[in-house]
Formats: sequence, C-alpha cells, structure tokens
Amino acid sequence: MASNLEVPVSPITAPTMNPALAIPPPSINATPVELDGTPTSAKKQGTVISPRSGGAARGSATFSPDADDEVYAELNGEKGVGAVERERRAQLLSSRSRDPAVIVDVPQTPQAEELETVAKATRQ
Repeated sequence: MASNLEVPVSPITAPTMNPALAIPPPSINATPVELDGTPTSAKKQGTVISPRSGGAARGSATFSPDADDEVYAELNGEKGVGAVERERRAQLLSSRSRDPAVIVDVPQTPQAEELETVAKATRQ
C-alpha cells in the first residue's frame, strides 16, 4: 500500500475539510469615533473663524473664494489684505529694531563670513 505522500491529490480524492470560521470579538465602541475632533456633519460643525476674511464663516476655513479677488487686486497695484499686513509687519519690525533689548534679525543659516572663519579654523 502506498503512503499518503505518494498518492496524487485530485479534487475527487482530496480530503474535504470545512474552513474554520474565525469570528472576531465585537469592537469596543459601538459607534465610530472621530479621532481628529472635527465633526463630520455640517450641522455639528457650526461657525468656524476664517483666517482669510478675519470673520466668521460657515463650513470649512481652508479656502476662501475671495482669495482670488485679493490676489488679482494686489497684482493690479491695489492694496489688499496682504499688502496692509506686510506694511504693518514692517512698521512693527522697524519700531522693535530701535529697541536694543529686542533681537529682530536673527540669521537662520551661517553667512559667508562665518563659513570662512570655520574654514580657516579647520585648516590650521
């Protein structure tokens, strides 16, 4: 008699096994949880402050359709919100730069002079 390894397996002679059903345990929360804290429905969303308009707006605050109008106005030479904000910031920086206790212009990367100093120090 041949062993089981020598007998070819065919659909007719293959052993019939029922697949085991794995039923996972029920979830901890019966209702879905919003992880980011932002409500998904418009009813729950309420009033959101729009950063572009500076006021209250309904819905999402990610994009304002009026932003295109502001960009076109600034390109045509008119003062938009961006130009007014830049002027306000420049005025604030100039007033703060006169104060010796305030460091206004902090360099973010080493300048050419600092790189030359380091190069000279490493060569010696």
